[in-house]
Amino acid sequence: MEEFLSKHADAVIGTLSGFDRLVFRGTLRLLAHCAGMMRYLWAVGVLLKDFAAHSESLTQRLKEASEGQARQTGRPIRYLTSSTSGKEQIAREIATTDGIKEGLVAF
Repeated sequence: MEEFLSKHADAVIGTLSGFDRLVFRGTLRLLAHCAGMMRYLWAVGVLLKDFAAHSESLTQRLKEASEGQARQTGRPIRYLTSSTSGKEQIAREIATTDGIKEGLVAF
């Protein structure tokens, strides 16, 4: 946290702290409509015919970065086969079993 704050001090106007985690949800409003997506694709030089490959490439990069963070911190990578799985409960069980008080519980 301190490293982040020192690196981005000019853009940070405050911080939040607490005993639990914060979950931020939102929408990339620029990409939430057709015209915005078209501007993004134009800006990154992706033709419509190449959109699927571009999306798959970004997905793979994100997955590799996330899994790399889990491996680097020694946390388990667990694939949940159903979207109805109780992710919160599973995370709590892993945290309790492994004695995790803060940081990444699992990926």
